[in-house]
Amino acid sequence: MTNTLNKSGVSPDKLDQALAIAEDLLIRAQIPFIVLGKTLEGVLKESLEGDKIELGVRKRYLTKDTLGLLKLVMPGLKVEENLLSFDWEGVPVEIKIINRNYKCLENPDKVFYKVTEYFIPNPVDDYLKIKQLIR
Repeated sequence: MTNTLNKSGVSPDKLDQALAIAEDLLIRAQIPFIVLGKTLEGVLKESLEGDKIELGVRKRYLTKDTLGLLKLVMPGLKVEENLLSFDWEGVPVEIKIINRNYKCLENPDKVFYKVTEYFIPNPVDDYLKIKQLIR
């Protein structure tokens, strides 16, 4: 366990816990997700850094039923046009709602991190070039 704080003031353990909570939430609602942003970089380096968890889901998986389940399981969930978000013990979790098609997200790769596998963009280098454009 790593309780030391990173540059942003959040410990890697807290980030790992928030990622596990987000994964559990999305799996319960049967919503496939992809790891994005600084969270992706941390998963690839095998140590999370940053001040939040960043994930992405395709809009087509957010039906009335799945959104209802998400709100039921995570009462503090904020639903915006392009973002789902909640706070887990001081760690913000942001789940981007992906409306457009991006080549690097069509056939995600899988990587093993800690005790589970996560989908990541494929190829990662293409994602890193366009990550600020993804909506």
